[in-house]
Amino acid sequence: LCNRTVLWNRDVGNIYTGSLYLSLISLLQNHTFQPEEKVCLFSYGSGAVGEIFSGSIVKGYDKALDKEKHLNMLESREQLSVEEYETFFNRFDNQEFDFERELTQDPYSKVYLYSIEDHIRTYKIEK
Repeated sequence: LCNRTVLWNRDVGNIYTGSLYLSLISLLQNHTFQPEEKVCLFSYGSGAVGEIFSGSIVKGYDKALDKEKHLNMLESREQLSVEEYETFFNRFDNQEFDFERELTQDPYSKVYLYSIEDHIRTYKIEK
């Protein structure tokens, strides 16, 4: 299974925190899981801070994936020079963000912490 988690990361490269979730997408799209199977996720940072947590596979998870769209996005990337990269990201400097506004109507957007028992966090999706 480990090889399936890095398929997309090998193509994309390091995207810091996003690398963990890119690995998860890669795994979900390149392996078939049964409902209630567990997936363990581990990440560590340069400050020697690490986190390990698990998630449960839900029935129908595969219907939320769009492998073809993701592959098309990867294949349509364009190489940037350092100057182009910096110009792109500098446009976000000094931006004001509104964290109170609802930005999506995605049914999976309202995930909330439901409980913590014995150091285990349980999240639910508001429907």
